[in-house]
Amino acid sequence: MDLRAAFRCLQRLRLLSSKPTLPAVVSIGSLKNAITDEFVGRYGATQGNEGMTFFSEIRAHKWIAARALMTGWGLWILILVWFFPFVSRYFFIYKVPKPYPVTSPFASPDFFGRGLGVSFSLSEPIASAASVMWMPIAAPRGINEDGLASANTFMFGIVLPFIVAAVCGWVVARFHRKQQRAAVLLFAGSMLLMNLLLFARHVAIVGARVAYAFVGPLSFYVLASVMGILLGGELLRLSSKRENREGRTAD
Repeated sequence: MDLRAAFRCLQRLRLLSSKPTLPAVVSIGSLKNAITDEFVGRYGATQGNEGMTFFSEIRAHKWIAARALMTGWGLWILILVWFFPFVSRYFFIYKVPKPYPVTSPFASPDFFGRGLGVSFSLSEPIASAASVMWMPIAAPRGINEDGLASANTFMFGIVLPFIVAAVCGWVVARFHRKQQRAAVLLFAGSMLLMNLLLFARHVAIVGARVAYAFVGPLSFYVLASVMGILLGGELLRLSSKRENREGRTAD
């Protein structure tokens, strides 16, 4: 409580004690009630849902939780399907050998490709979902053997997903201000869970030894996505502010 709040409490106590129907000496209980009323009136609105746990807040606002998931995943899938293929042409230009030799002096001996794409098959919805989800980190592996050691692959598969995830987290937070913490955490947790489930299926199909080569790049990709959501949703900043406020209160 700052000096202004304390001064208002003293004014209220003086008014109470000046009434003829009340004793001149104000009891400790009246002092406690006045200070409590002043504190709750001024700071109660800023505390919001901090007293609620994550799961209780989700249970109390099921429709808002569903809307946060639809907002975050809708934007994320749209970016994966449209934005990443569009910008990939500026990151990747590769050579594709022709299936037969070309003898004409005016023909190029190889094809040249530019950019990456995604596709979805209704006959294999889970595999198609995995290919779309992992497109930024998995698609470049087919044309670049250097992996994340290549600057273009690192920018496209780690840095760009981090920026895009931050934008998605920011949008989710702005559309759900009253439940910002729960909405952002729910979206980030669903992102982590979805990748874990898809990777578990991938291991079951190709085997642990083959899937092991993909663990490192995929882990960096998922970590960048989750951290981008939390940072874009200002959750990390909110946590630091809450810790600072608790430290000042303790002092």
